[in-house]
Formats: sequence, structure tokens, C-alpha cells
Amino acid sequence: MTYHQNIFFLCVGLTAVMSLITMIAFFSDKHRAIKGKHRIPEKTLLALTASFGALGAMFGRELASHKINKGYFAVVIAWSMLLNAALLAFTAYLAFLR
Repeated sequence: MTYHQNIFFLCVGLTAVMSLITMIAFFSDKHRAIKGKHRIPEKTLLALTASFGALGAMFGRELASHKINKGYFAVVIAWSMLLNAALLAFTAYLAFLR
């Protein structure tokens, strides 16, 4: 396996792990909101989203019906998805098509 292929698989793995963590954070925050407990700060949810967790944020937001009235969450998720897809496409190009 080449260096670029290793980088590609590292990015795929990082995206999968961060998306899972982000989705769990969205579900946890929704559960905490229902129970009236201490919430996860919005800054934390947005940081997780921007840190390769956009896919998990999208699923967590939709499946838990959480933060659906916050327009800036939709914007951050969309931009993060775009950047994550661009990074994965670029590393896939380097790994397999170059």
C-alpha cells in the first residue's frame, strides 16, 4: 500500500469515527434536553461537526430531530460535508488515480 493510500484510508477512518462520535453527541444532547439536565454546548456540537463529523451531525440532527430550528447548524453541516467530500475526493485521486 502506498503512502497516499494510507492517507486516504486514514481520512476515511477519521471521518467514520468522528461522525459516530458527533451523532452520539447529538443524541446525548437531545436526551439531556428532554430530561432537563446539563446540555452539551452548541460550540462543542459545531466543533465536532467541523472536525470530520458532518455526516454524523446530519444523521443525528435528522434522526433525533435536534437543532432543526437552528439555521446556522444546517449551514455548518452543509459546508463541513462539502469540505469533507472534497478532502476525501482529493485523497482518493492521489491514492488511486494519479
